[in-house]
This record gives sequence, C-alpha cells and structure tokens, in this order.
Amino acid sequence: MQQTIFRWNFREVGNGEVERLPRESEFFVAGDLDIPGSLVREFIQNSLDARRQTLVRVRFTFVSQKISDTPWLYEALLKHLQASGLLDATAIADGFVRVLVAEDFNTSGLTGTTKREEVTEEASSNYYNFWWREGIAQKRGTQGGRWGLGKVTFHVASKLRSVWGLTTRADDKRCILLGKCLLKPHRINGKLFDCSGYFSDEQYRPIEEKGFMDDFCRRFEISRGSEPGLSIVIPAILDDVTPEMITRAAIMYYFWPIERGELVLEIRDEDGSHMELNGANLRNIAQVQSWEETAWHDMDVGSFMDFVEFASQLQNSGIINILPVPPQRPEISESVLGESLEMLRNNFQQGQPMAFRIPVVVRPVEGTPRESFFDIFVKKDERLEKSEEFYWRSGILITGIRTMGRQRIRILISAIDEPICGFLGDSETPAHTDWNERTEDFKKRYRNAVATLRFIKGSAREIVRILDIPPAGRETDFLKEVFHVRETEEETGPKGVKPPRPQPPTKPRLFDVSAVSGGFRLYLANTQVNLPLEAEVTVAYDIRRGNPFKNYSPWDFDLSRMKRSISGGRVLTVTSNRMTVRVEKQSFRLEVKGFDPRRDVIVLAR
Repeated sequence: MQQTIFRWNFREVGNGEVERLPRESEFFVAGDLDIPGSLVREFIQNSLDARRQTLVRVRFTFVSQKISDTPWLYEALLKHLQASGLLDATAIADGFVRVLVAEDFNTSGLTGTTKREEVTEEASSNYYNFWWREGIAQKRGTQGGRWGLGKVTFHVASKLRSVWGLTTRADDKRCILLGKCLLKPHRINGKLFDCSGYFSDEQYRPIEEKGFMDDFCRRFEISRGSEPGLSIVIPAILDDVTPEMITRAAIMYYFWPIERGELVLEIRDEDGSHMELNGANLRNIAQVQSWEETAWHDMDVGSFMDFVEFASQLQNSGIINILPVPPQRPEISESVLGESLEMLRNNFQQGQPMAFRIPVVVRPVEGTPRESFFDIFVKKDERLEKSEEFYWRSGILITGIRTMGRQRIRILISAIDEPICGFLGDSETPAHTDWNERTEDFKKRYRNAVATLRFIKGSAREIVRILDIPPAGRETDFLKEVFHVRETEEETGPKGVKPPRPQPPTKPRLFDVSAVSGGFRLYLANTQVNLPLEAEVTVAYDIRRGNPFKNYSPWDFDLSRMKRSISGGRVLTVTSNRMTVRVEKQSFRLEVKGFDPRRDVIVLAR
C-alpha cells in the first residue's frame, strides 16, 4: 500500500486569476489592540463561541523545537517564505523556534463537513469556514465573531506566517489535522504562487493517519486525545508573545467571563512553570501584574476588581428593572426609574455600586419584534481622574466605545440575551472596537436600527445624568477648598461700596498645531507646564455646519492606519479619530500624515 505524503502545498496562479496581497491584519492593530493581544482575544473568543458547557477551559503552552529535527514540517514552507521576502530561511533553518500551542476544552471543535461541495447556506461548516473562507462569516446571535477575519491574527503572530490546527469534533468524533500559511504572492523558478498554502495531502484533504497524528501531538505536547475541541499550533511565535503578555491580555479582555466562572485559563512555559487563572484568583493575579504600556497603566486595579466582584454579585441579585421605554423613540428619563428615584440618587452619591436591567425591543426587517434586555453596572468613584468604561457583548469586550468623558464613573454594560447580542454583533467593526451604525448592511437588517443603537450606547450616560444630582438643600461649605477666598477690609472696601471684580486670568494655551503636507504637527506651546502629562488628541475634517467631531465617520480616516511619528513622548492608545499621548519632554512633537489633502483638518488637544 502506497504511503500518503503530507507536505506544504502551494497553488500556482493561472491566467485570468487575481493576484492578492492579504491585508486583513490591519484591522486588528487599533487602539490598545496589538497583534499579541489580538491573538489571545481571537482564540478565546472562538472557544467561547464553540462552548458545549458553561465553563470553557483554555490552555496556552510554550514549547521549543529545533526545525532540523522535523524537516518534513518546515522544508517546503521555508522555501516559499524566502521567495515571499518574509524571512531569511537560512537564518532559522538550523535553530530552535518557540512554538505556542493554544487549546480549548469543553468545546465542540471545528464541526461540519470537510468537503466544499457539501457546504450550503443552510448547512454551514465551522471547519470549512475556519480553513477555507476569509471575510465571510456565518456567526449570529450570541456568538462573538462576525467578519470572518480574526483568524488572520494566528498567522501574523508567527514569524513563519503559519499555523496547524488539530481538532477533535463533537459531531462525528473524527480527529483531523490541517496546516495553513498566509504569505504574499511569490515566484519560484518563474512560476507565480498564491498567497495561501496548506499542509495536507496532495488533494488538500485533512490528515487523519494515526501514526502521523500521534507523532505530531507528542512533538508539540498536545494531550487532547478524544476530547472535543481545537488545538492551534503557531510555530516561531513572535518574541513579545510571552506567558506574562498572555496573562495580561486575558485579564484585560476577559475579566468578566473569568469572574463569572465561565472561563478558566492555564498557562505553561517552556521551563515547566504553570499557572491557572480563574475567578477565585483573578483579583490577586491582576494586582501583581506590570501594567506599564497597556491601557490599564494608570488604573487602580484593586479598586477596579472590587467593582467587578460587586457587579458579578449584582448580576445574580439586586438588579433594578427599569420601566419599558417607547420602542420608536427609546430614551431613559426620570419616569422609567419609578418611585425609588430619590433613594437611587442617594445611593449613587454615596458611591454604592448599582445595577440596572434595561429593556429594549429588537425589530428585524424580516421577522417579528423581539423583546430583549441588557444590564448596566455603575459606580461613582471620586478617586478616578476620568471614566472607566467597559462594554461587553456575548463575552467579548468592545474596546473603543467612550461616552462618559472625564466623569468619575465606572460603568460596565453587559449584553447576553440572544436578540440584543445578534443586533449589536451585526453593528460591530471587524476588530470588535465599536458598535457602529454605519457598519455594512446593519441598517438594512433592522427597523429603527440607528435610534435603538444610539439608545444602547448612550444609556449609561443618561442614567448617570439622572442620578448624579446632589441631595436637596443648601450647602454653604460646598467646594470651599477650591474657591475659598479670605475677605479683608482692604479687599471689600468701605461699607456699601463693592470693589470692581477682577477679570480672571486667561488660561495659557497648552498645545500648538501647525499644518504639514497631508497632515498636522502637534507640539507644546507652554514651556512652563509640569511634565510628564497625558493628553487626548481628537481629529476630524472641518465641515460647514455642525460639530465636526460629532460628525466624524470611520469612513473619513482611521488614525491607527496613518503614518505617525513622535518624539519627546509616546502614543498610549489609538482609536478611529482619537489618540492619547504621554508628553515626557519639552521637545515633544507629534506628526500625523495621510489625510485627504483637499479637506481641512481640525485638531483638538486637551
């Protein structure tokens, strides 16, 4: 019997076929998301979407492997990488590489048919979607993913742009293996090859040969056996993907399902060290992490974890159900909080954490209206310098929404009910950074879509507006520490004569902005300012009428994809038209280019 040969297979591009350069990874480097963080976020979200039980277990294991020990896994791949200009193959061929193995348990694995001819709209296949579809997704309802692009982060996190996936499937119990690389179109011996390659048999079928599978699992320390789930093997993982980074990313993006007992993580390093992250130890592990150069760098993690624990407890009891709102013009007013408004205001002013369940009606164009809800957890904390906001949908954190400005408020919005999860998921941007009413086809799928989405995004702000009213009565000492002035006879003048009121001094300008070709340059205008400081920079195209910042659209531009240079400081976060920067020296300069030269750019720095 002839032995099947498994190797990397690349398809030659024929006449009349498109030569495509993959750029999907650009969606996943935005705001506080980098490639390592996106890798952790994507794998865990896929695992939560495939859950078979309430608790999902995810394991990250680092192993070291010498490429020359397994030449059949790498030889053909290195040749194509070299031709793509992505790697000096001779520099890596004889060395060790770090490999990350990401596995999930209590999940269903990549289910569905493995044959293209059997895939239909009615009979979708998770297996086929994962390996053979890009930019096409069939997830709906409470599932997290939508765009079919997130899996590209697995490739970008590998210096070899490659992954293997071994899955044991809950539907038919098959254990199968396939590999995929995502390169650039490239030429070898005059032949043009496609950007994608597959580790498979010569017919691009998955591997099921037991001897090969057992050897593969042994080399990469995979212990799945017959337990359903998915194991992703990422060879030559990026240097900045470390156990510490994975721990921080898991806490930042999944603290809510971890705290609620829906997710447990296990992290194993090459030296054999081992750590488990769960709801019982989440607080302690979060407090000992180094949060420098992350979105949590200035957060009081202990106080924040108090809030998360309170919110988790209130999730089960103590939620205040507000009265229904008009479905055509949904809005939160004092009347929907009922007769207990004064008590709620008093509790809010005292800094007590509070939970509200907000009813909402989702009205699909095709189908009947469906009643749903989402929860808001809110706490006033005078120790905060600005708001801390967290928006969750189906266990995934939406990282780019900010509605509270610099109010000293913590809020957490959680949507877990199927109708609203489907509605919000259809409005999400590819990297899950915003609920955007301009997302493709969103308004076509729902009636009253824009008003409903704006209601959801602004609901916490409206609740805080109603509650953040101090108790009735005159307070003679209110703000005396801020505005106290000691009166003297000289200052008040003779009895009955009021001295002229002095004009308040003009506040010095902190920043100056100048135009450069295709963009702007921002620098300090006040040399007496105390450093370091953090500033928020918001950018928009000027318009004839209205507020240019309120009328900004992601279709105008995206700062995360523009050319930036900075000296005397560093960029902390970038999201759509907003970035935060840390100014460390008087010589600070920030330059951003890539705007439409036919339009005027407005810059607000504060």
